[in-house]
Amino acid sequence: MSWKMETFGTLLSESRIPCEHPNIERRIRVKLNVQGVERRPVGSEKEGATKQYIRKAGQFIYGKQNFHKGAFGVIPEELDGFETSADIPSFDVRKDCLAEWIYYFFKAGNRYLELIEYARGVGSQRIHPKQLSSLKIPLPPIEEQKRIIEELRFLESNPLSSELSHQLDLVKQLRQAFLREAMQGKLVPQNPDDEPASVLLQKIKAEKERLIKEKKIKKQKLLPPIKEEEIPFEIPENWVWCRLGDVVVMSRGRFSVRPRNDLRYFNGTYPFLQIGSLDEIGSIIFEAPQSLNEKGLAVSKMFPKGTIVIAIVGGTIGNLGVLGRDMCFTDSMVGFYPYKDIYNSKYILNFLRYQQPSIKHASYQMAGQPNIKIPTLSELIFPLPPLSEQHRIVAKLDELMHYCDRLEEQIKTSQQQNNLLLQQVLREALRPQPKTEEEELPTAVELKVVYKKPKAHKGTSRKCDRAERAILAGHIINHTYREDFGRVKFQKLLHLTEYHCQIDIDSNYVQKVAGPYDRELIKVIESTLKRFRFFEIRESKRTGKRVTYKPLAAASELDNFFRKDFPKETKRIDSLLNKFARFSYEECEIISTLYAVWNNRIIREQPVTDELLKQDFLEWDKHKAKYTDRLDNALRWMEKEDIIPVGWGKLIEKPVVQE
Repeated sequence: MSWKMETFGTLLSESRIPCEHPNIERRIRVKLNVQGVERRPVGSEKEGATKQYIRKAGQFIYGKQNFHKGAFGVIPEELDGFETSADIPSFDVRKDCLAEWIYYFFKAGNRYLELIEYARGVGSQRIHPKQLSSLKIPLPPIEEQKRIIEELRFLESNPLSSELSHQLDLVKQLRQAFLREAMQGKLVPQNPDDEPASVLLQKIKAEKERLIKEKKIKKQKLLPPIKEEEIPFEIPENWVWCRLGDVVVMSRGRFSVRPRNDLRYFNGTYPFLQIGSLDEIGSIIFEAPQSLNEKGLAVSKMFPKGTIVIAIVGGTIGNLGVLGRDMCFTDSMVGFYPYKDIYNSKYILNFLRYQQPSIKHASYQMAGQPNIKIPTLSELIFPLPPLSEQHRIVAKLDELMHYCDRLEEQIKTSQQQNNLLLQQVLREALRPQPKTEEEELPTAVELKVVYKKPKAHKGTSRKCDRAERAILAGHIINHTYREDFGRVKFQKLLHLTEYHCQIDIDSNYVQKVAGPYDRELIKVIESTLKRFRFFEIRESKRTGKRVTYKPLAAASELDNFFRKDFPKETKRIDSLLNKFARFSYEECEIISTLYAVWNNRIIREQPVTDELLKQDFLEWDKHKAKYTDRLDNALRWMEKEDIIPVGWGKLIEKPVVQE
């Protein structure tokens, strides 16, 4: 039997069995990700707070808010009969389809990421079951499904993946071992000529009293004395035990205006740090995702460059950062001020890195999320070395952490390559295998999530899935990169590559001022480039918010991936890109727009003349008039280089205005 195309509306039926007698002991929160379904504790949820539904083993389940982020799976036997809210719907599957087949359908090639196109909502975007009803999936006979699923399970149990994950854990343990040695005074030798830490501690207290007297800092509460049973390990003789609050000067951020995205307070010139910018290692942060105006600054607080920031609220609790410039941040973070004459700030940072597990463990639940109290940080037992030794420890740790960074980067590169290969195998395993040419399904059966079928086109084309699309995009950046390369030039070259080389990347371009534009396409591609560690996406406010691309670890492997995934198309793609390698973004904009209006006329079967093309170009957008004198030369160049459209692809028209 051959494979069939089915819709999810015919395969899935939502299960809505209400709990007549809700039981808090049967109610659980579930952790949904691409690895499956895991149980999580309910936390402080109260019985009867929301309506609950019974879920059964073998049902397909997903999270409405995070389906497009990987929140889906199949309910295992051990969770049969548990209760969840309607925000995590579950589905009975038709008898001739396995729930795991649907699970792997979304997992193959990270196809679930494309479901962002279905997410709807203003504050919280959700994917409702009815939005999936028309989505198509290839369905082989049940025995074929079982055979392929067994192969996929075997592939996922790849020992190389486990080994690479184990190696990353070992590097993490190595970092913690170096930090432990540093905090115990075993990392560098002591110098008997160093001023004892006890003297340094007295100087710190005197300096803090001076700052309090000058009203530069507030007087803090007296910290409790250290009990003998609190001391975790021995330290060198010229060190001293104290509380962290005895040494550092810290302050909580300030900005509690609700809603936080109120535009009355933003779009100014004062950098405003968000908690998501922090990480586990405490990277230096130069760019803030938002900025406050004068009104926003009045309800916030500016912290100086060099301040160490730690998250004290939410899932990122304990994450760190170091301000690369003066910034503001919210009350969900605490800042440790830099005082180079009092202590070495990087030693404090390394101490906080070392204490991260303890800080996370000491958190408590409030309003459904973990929190850390300021006194908990102040009262941390702190091993204070002499200031000179702090400098030596920091220098040695910098060297060792750099070594760990290189190890981690190599492992992640190998892991990324392994993941890409696994995704390729998953895509191939789920690709229909027709028995004869007559049974062969059209290219559109590549398990693509689409709203509309592309218009008929002339010639043959190659259709890309999400991973291939990212590899093609990364190759375009690598091949044509120069100093002025940014998002505008990238998108124009992406458009020309797709239409001229007939590489179907499922675009939906519309007419925008700089030429063909697909906001969602670029958003998804840039997200994938970053996730695959091909490129970091940077937006610079100092250059008019121009977006640029910085190569990451896996970028060096892009050419290999490209040649492997595009063996038949490599020559014609590179031939096209070579013609634009030295072009400015404005020249790319002109050619891309001319190509679009020319192709539109062919699709519509309208006459094509130079004058008509120039007229369409100028009517594209009023700002195109600045290029009037350059159009004749551009058209001659296109004819000379054979950059001539043939009517392939979709019409590119003005965006529809929603009433």
